[in-house]
Amino acid sequence: MRAHQLATVGNAVDGDSVWLQPDSGAPFVARIGGVDVPSSGPRARAAKRILASWHGRRVRFSETCCGRPHRETPGVITSVATGQNLGRVLLQAGVADRVPQFPISVRVPNLSSLV
Repeated sequence: MRAHQLATVGNAVDGDSVWLQPDSGAPFVARIGGVDVPSSGPRARAAKRILASWHGRRVRFSETCCGRPHRETPGVITSVATGQNLGRVLLQAGVADRVPQFPISVRVPNLSSLV
């Protein structure tokens, strides 16, 4: 389990998954927790544009579940610089649906000591 860690956002896989490069360790695909984006259509394309705008951004990743459905690690992604929650950004843009059985936010510890 990855718990809480600092990472850099890479390329979008689809509308609700991105590659993350943690400060230490191998890159992995993160599934944005608490939301679902359609696989195709205008909402999917709009979500991928939002995810592309996060490319290179420093984030905190907080894993929310054990296991890796679809080879993705589910978790909450929050911008280090702004505190924005990527799942909430997708919801506010109207491109994602809320999946209430999965967390969209978590209490993130201060990770400055890890830097």
